Amino acid sequence: MRPSVSTILAALKGDEQMDAVERELLDRYVRELLDRYVTIYEDALAPFAHLSKRELHLRSVAIIGAAEALAADMFRGRTDEPAAAKALESLIVRWLSNGR
Repeated sequence: MRPSVSTILAALKGDEQMDAVERELLDRYVRELLDRYVTIYEDALAPFAHLSKRELHLRSVAIIGAAEALAADMFRGRTDEPAAAKALESLIVRWLSNGR
């Protein structure tokens, strides 16, 4: 019987090279995931935004960051979902309505 991938990975835990590879794979995954989210936001917001492509990209990244920060605040019990949703909505609407 062959060992499972998880068994092999568990055996390699603590190995410096394996840890570096694992960190690199995770970093690459997170970067690619963020890139996909940014593209989704850009595509969804472009019809409503009178912004350059570069500005829309930057604001999409910022909106995702704001959403993550609000989610963390909710997780810590510092705010509730309706308040977080209203804050994020306000940010998006203001950025798209007046371009500032």
